[in-house]
Amino acid sequence: FTVSAGVHTGFPPDPFVRGRYRYVHPLGERTQFRVTETAYWEREDGFGLNNRLDWEWYYQPQTLIRWTGSATVSEVSEGVDWSSALTAFHQLDTRRALRWEAGINGHTEPDDDDAKIEEYYVNMRYRFNYFRSWLFFELQPEVAWPTDDYGNREFSMRFLTTLEIQFSRQ
Repeated sequence: FTVSAGVHTGFPPDPFVRGRYRYVHPLGERTQFRVTETAYWEREDGFGLNNRLDWEWYYQPQTLIRWTGSATVSEVSEGVDWSSALTAFHQLDTRRALRWEAGINGHTEPDDDDAKIEEYYVNMRYRFNYFRSWLFFELQPEVAWPTDDYGNREFSMRFLTTLEIQFSRQ
């Protein structure tokens, strides 16, 4: 069980507090099942609960395959926000890694039993360590098919960049 607090960057800043419980169950030498329950409060979303299930298979020492299913309910959600993804991680060396992911996300509505699919997506992420051991960059091209306001699928190409600075007591 862990408890954490912080502030999401942006304007205005979005403080949060969360408690998380994680249970990991080995299913063999190279496979495990994980359940993660998170209760949180954020200024924007209020109180919420997230339930996440992960199945992981270590295909090779440097390659991991993961299926993730997640469901979130919060004070601002109208029903359940859900997602599911299949992800492959591959470590190229100690400083570089690749990740491929295909997923779907959507929501349910309180008065309707049907799950609404908001988006299908496929992406690839290249992560690398640069200059310092605590500095990482990520480059991620993505193709997605979100639903527009009229329920039609659109084609969307995206490119995300991430700068990660790791802080440690070491």
